[in-house]
Amino acid sequence: MERDKIKKCQKLPFQICPILNIRGVNQEGIYYIGDRGREYCIKWPTDSLWKKKEFQKWLHEILIRTSDRYRNIADREVLEKLTREEEDISEKLFKKRNPILARTGTLLQWFRFSRTMNIDLEIFGINDCPVSARLIATFRLHYTRNPKIVDETMQRMTAENGEICAICLYKFDLNERYEIWPGTSTAQHLFHYDCILEQFRTDFKCPLCREPASFI
Repeated sequence: MERDKIKKCQKLPFQICPILNIRGVNQEGIYYIGDRGREYCIKWPTDSLWKKKEFQKWLHEILIRTSDRYRNIADREVLEKLTREEEDISEKLFKKRNPILARTGTLLQWFRFSRTMNIDLEIFGINDCPVSARLIATFRLHYTRNPKIVDETMQRMTAENGEICAICLYKFDLNERYEIWPGTSTAQHLFHYDCILEQFRTDFKCPLCREPASFI
């Protein structure tokens, strides 16, 4: 429909919503900020739950690629969710490995106590020093946005150089997920992505160079 014809229409056959105004998408529709800062919702043009989910996924992926503002909002929500997941995982691992100490406090409380009193937790039988839940969540979100998959070139080069994952001690096979240890060192130590996650939940240092995990 031409622009001059659109202007003459009393009611448009569609709704216009600038990408910058979109605040979220879910199964109900598109939520955006309109006049006077009010929030509105554009409903999906279907009653099918399956189609609604497909519309949501389709638009979400487009907005992640095209809108910095939407991506930042979505990333904050995902980061909070992943952080809560990692906190739960840390607590479960702590209770499993330290059942007696778990009765007198949470893992976070023990770490705060050790930092305040400058005490090595090993004297209490706590040998694990995991990465913070927030940093693990950031790592997971970063990988979601920038996945690394072993291709034929990498598989051949690591095999020729005898490189393996120093955590699981297995080679890098085709189509496996991998990642570089996050830190400030110029050395790029490769591990399987899932192996790094497991390492994070028990130790915050790289298995090869003992560099603490960090994100700039």
